[in-house]
Amino acid sequence: MTVVRSREVVWLLMNELSTSVADLVDVIWVLAESAEFSCVDENESYIMDVETKSLFSLNGAGTLVARQLQRGAKSSDLVELMRATFGIEQQQSEQDLAVFLEELHRRGLVRPKEW
Repeated sequence: MTVVRSREVVWLLMNELSTSVADLVDVIWVLAESAEFSCVDENESYIMDVETKSLFSLNGAGTLVARQLQRGAKSSDLVELMRATFGIEQQQSEQDLAVFLEELHRRGLVRPKEW
């Protein structure tokens, strides 16, 4: 029997099955090792890639999500947090989170937590 680590499963799901990052509701997402979160206030923060020295600017919603990513958070929990905080519909929350997580993942700023 072959044991597949979570990062390999996520890679297979995303690349071979074209699955969205946000569709992986049971995966816990965290900031990548090379990412540093810096909060100015509740409406402005940044994630810096310490290797490339590039900054990714976040608005209030992004700041809320990034704070959760520091501890690790499931996509489904983030969807609910955004829905409850901003009073938006479930579908809109899922779409917004998918775009955000996919962009952070593409830039190497978030990764699935190994479990």
